[in-house]
Amino acid sequence: MRGGDENSTETYRGKYETKLPPITIDRYLRTSLSEQVAEGIRHAIQAGFYRPGDVLPPLGALAARLGISLRVARDAMRRLSCEKLVLSRPRVGCRVLNPKAKCHHGRVLAVAAVENMTSYYHAVLLLEVGRILTEAGYFFELVPLFMSDTSRIDFAQLTNKLRSPVNLVMAYHPVTAVSRRLAALSVPYVAVGSVSKMRCTTYIHHNGSNARTVFVDACVRRGVRRVLLAVYGDHFALGDELERAGIAVERIRIPVKFGLKVGERLERDSMNAFIEQLKGLRSRRSLPDVVCATDDFMVRGALAAFSHLGIRIPADVEFVGAVSDGAAPVMPCSMACFCYDPIADAKTVAETLLSYLNGRSVPRDVFLESRFLFGDTFQKGCVAQRQKVNKPNGGASDAWGTITSEENERLCF
Repeated sequence: MRGGDENSTETYRGKYETKLPPITIDRYLRTSLSEQVAEGIRHAIQAGFYRPGDVLPPLGALAARLGISLRVARDAMRRLSCEKLVLSRPRVGCRVLNPKAKCHHGRVLAVAAVENMTSYYHAVLLLEVGRILTEAGYFFELVPLFMSDTSRIDFAQLTNKLRSPVNLVMAYHPVTAVSRRLAALSVPYVAVGSVSKMRCTTYIHHNGSNARTVFVDACVRRGVRRVLLAVYGDHFALGDELERAGIAVERIRIPVKFGLKVGERLERDSMNAFIEQLKGLRSRRSLPDVVCATDDFMVRGALAAFSHLGIRIPADVEFVGAVSDGAAPVMPCSMACFCYDPIADAKTVAETLLSYLNGRSVPRDVFLESRFLFGDTFQKGCVAQRQKVNKPNGGASDAWGTITSEENERLCF
């Protein structure tokens, strides 16, 4: 492969007059023909033979000049396009890019229910995915879906957006009706969140198995006997794992209603459910060892219920919540929790979308991992100490708030 003098270079006169690249092909090299062509044009661009804004020869003229097939020429241009050296446009051809200038590569739609945008985790994740894709040269557009329940969804805005070319759709926590609509329209889409697997390109979902294992193992080691678990929907995986470990589980199921104020309703319903569940208990001995809330709104509802009933953490009961990194409730002590990082998860989602958009292989399943963080509300040895204090013959009163000052120093902060 060699360069040549610009003054003696062949030119192609078509719609755009352009110079043919001064390169040759060596078929005896181990390097593939497409890589040889890409390397030659890459060197020509770096050496200034082609300047930003120049149009490269058509694939047919390039193939005839070098004695290669159209497939080889097309593959070479695809390599250069992935490197952001050229940009291919219909009826124009491949134009050399300015390395310092941003270029538009396509359009990506994010379809999400309006109530998902009111949560801190969901809002931060969607904004961060949009920022990463925008920096990569894609026009990222958020399409809100308004729904009163899963059977009545307004698809008018989505239908209108799909009238223009779209490279990919990110369906964020879609219900079955949304997945069916996208599949019926033959739109390539990536499903993010809990959804039955339809005909999506990739399925991105949370995998909390490692965090659950850490929590269950800690419960076994610390002698936890009873756990009160608050969940919504059918998220009973944690309860099942606790029961398999021999721990008694009592579940509070919080119904979820769609709408703009779903978070506010979930927090209020959780508070009422905890108050109803615990207000009949008249002794500290009757409380479970650990209370666990599996959603950040339910965490706030549970803490409000504890404050209303005068239940102290961890003196009366230990508490484990689920929070988004950066949006944990303010407490005088650190809270043990299942932690979800929207920034890290957004990076994983964006990398998966870019892999598909750039033609790279994408796995069928991509997992977003959560972590379990230990804190003052779930301490080692606290369960055993409380069980010792709460023995019937231990001398301590069973009434709320009548624990002795010495016991209070051992159990409270």
